[in-house]
Amino acid sequence: PPSSQQLQPSKIFLRTADLPHMKISATHSRHSSFSELSDSELLHHIHVPSSDPPLSTMEHDVNESWVALDDGNGKKAPLAEAAMEALVKTALEACMDRTMWTANGATGKLLKSGAWEDVIFNSPLLSSEGNDHH
Repeated sequence: PPSSQQLQPSKIFLRTADLPHMKISATHSRHSSFSELSDSELLHHIHVPSSDPPLSTMEHDVNESWVALDDGNGKKAPLAEAAMEALVKTALEACMDRTMWTANGATGKLLKSGAWEDVIFNSPLLSSEGNDHH
């Protein structure tokens, strides 16, 4: 293992096969967080996404990709932030892709009621750029 502390099995996993940004995020994470490790020291799920299922009761599928969010010792796994970054980027792209959403009568009613203002999330980045529309 990369440290003298014995790693316990991780308990929290995220399926990343559908996150198109995961490969780039994982590469960035390796260069910035654990570049000192050799390829033979990298652990599946912890340092590199793996198609190995996190549970023995799950069927192995080479097209899947799993990342551990914890290191098994109560700390976040090295790839946890990369996975969250990829998840957020993918979610934001999906939210902003107008071709994925079809407004219906309930949508119009929600927008006109003002209730939408209570549930939307304004990015601090947008607010800092002066684009906050409140």
